[in-house]
Amino acid sequence: ITRGLQVLGVNLGNNLSIAMENVNAKGFWEDVDINAFNIEILHAIDSEWDFLTPITEANIQRLQQEGFFLRAVELLRNKVAQTHIFGLKDPRIAKLLPFWDQVFTHCNFEVSYLLTIRHPLSVVKSLQKRDGFVAEKAYLLWFTHVVAALNFSSKRNLSLVDYDFFMQNPADELH
Repeated sequence: ITRGLQVLGVNLGNNLSIAMENVNAKGFWEDVDINAFNIEILHAIDSEWDFLTPITEANIQRLQQEGFFLRAVELLRNKVAQTHIFGLKDPRIAKLLPFWDQVFTHCNFEVSYLLTIRHPLSVVKSLQKRDGFVAEKAYLLWFTHVVAALNFSSKRNLSLVDYDFFMQNPADELH
């Protein structure tokens, strides 16, 4: 789906992650710099992408105090400097939306969200294969990420895409 956005003219960054055979052979279409920064953010607040606890206001304040806010502003401004439409893709963003939204607001960016809903069983199988997670944890991760993203972005410019519909008919879904 992210590759489809790139075909439509969305710049996804100049340092995309490479594909991984038997995991995502067509590529992840994620900017390595954004991904590494999100991992650093999570570590700074003693979290990981697969922790079920949400980001709190206290976490955001800690990140601001430790300079992550200004670093995020600089990182994004550098990424969008030479493009009209820039897109971020990193599953960690669903968890980190309260932080990133403040960055987007500060930068005065016009932001739209595209949330892809994938059948939970497909996600569970993927997480079991890639990460060795038990089904219960994988289902809870799917649920917490989707609910956090829906809850946060529901009052913003949000589009929903059904992953399975997209895979069956990508041209219509992109349209």
